[in-house]
Amino acid sequence: MNNSTVTTPPPFDPFAPGASSPALDPFAPDASSPSFDPFSPEALFAPFAPSPTPPSPTAAGPDVHITSDAIDFTRSRLENELKEAVAFVRRMLDTVHIDSPGFGLLGEIILGGTYRATCRQADTVLGEAEDVVDGWCNTLTIAKRNWRAAEDHSIIRHR
Repeated sequence: MNNSTVTTPPPFDPFAPGASSPALDPFAPDASSPSFDPFSPEALFAPFAPSPTPPSPTAAGPDVHITSDAIDFTRSRLENELKEAVAFVRRMLDTVHIDSPGFGLLGEIILGGTYRATCRQADTVLGEAEDVVDGWCNTLTIAKRNWRAAEDHSIIRHR
């Protein structure tokens, strides 16, 4: 058993300016360590292990200031990136069609119907996911408008 400590990289913020997706799972143990064993209990359960001491309130970092522009930026990323990714995966379903008897005669009897049903289910689920992302975008548009109104009403005006 490995006695070295397992460290995890800092959490990845996908909405940070200039952020790009990490090559590996951001919560996975450091695989660059020469003694890394992906099947050790430490590696398997490290992402789910509770922190040894809860962070103090002052260690939470800088204050977070939400603006209507930040809400609009999040909505824009959801619409332009997530919705497009879901639509792309849904379009990919058209490319995985296997004509009968693509699995062979026996394979078609065993797998054919289940495969086609799974493709139909994936199309349904991905269509619903697109609708959910649309709903999020619409709700964030309303949130931006409300946040902007609250910002405008919180300005002190001198007469």
